[in-house]
Amino acid sequence: MKTQDIFKIAAGVALGLVIAGSAAYAFRLWMINRALEGITQTAKQSAQQIMESSTRQIEAAKEAEHRRKLEQVRLEMQARIDAEQREQAVRKAAQAREAAWNRYYQRPKHCDDAVGNAFVECGNHYIRAKRKFDELYDTGKL
Repeated sequence: MKTQDIFKIAAGVALGLVIAGSAAYAFRLWMINRALEGITQTAKQSAQQIMESSTRQIEAAKEAEHRRKLEQVRLEMQARIDAEQREQAVRKAAQAREAAWNRYYQRPKHCDDAVGNAFVECGNHYIRAKRKFDELYDTGKL
């Protein structure tokens, strides 16, 4: 074999090694690129899921706050209504008691023009009648 042939063979082997190395390098780059694309896609999906989850949590928190405020307003309104009803009941009870007193107590005629001891006796009569009325009314006998 001639030297030229050996050089040709060596050059062919070297060229083959360079081409094989380049092909292997290109393949590795392609594989790395594919892996990066997969990682990027996974990261995008994870970020999207996190965003959607965060949005849902924020919306749920807003809705819960809205419901809490509505409930607070409802409770405040109910408290006002209850207070008004209690006040009306107290007024009605006072009016009923006053009406019952007016039906119960008959001022003696002689007390219209009473003076001195007669005036004092009329006052005592009123006090005794009021005490008796209170006792009867409070026990439900009137």
